[in-house]
Amino acid sequence: MFGCVDPSDSPPESVDLVAGRVRAALEYVDPARMVLAPDCGLMMVSRELAQAKTRLLVDVAQQVRKSI
Repeated sequence: MFGCVDPSDSPPESVDLVAGRVRAALEYVDPARMVLAPDCGLMMVSRELAQAKTRLLVDVAQQVRKSI
């Protein structure tokens, strides 16, 4: 698991910012073995914010997959 999304009560980061983190990590980890995740759990944020940050993970995965 690669914790690449800030779990705090802040707005979701941009897709490009998180995708950059993922691409940097892919220099060390085989893409088939990487699972994207928040840097910690999302249980302390609102349901709406947790859903937005989870959606961000999906969007990042889709963008990075297109580039590898």
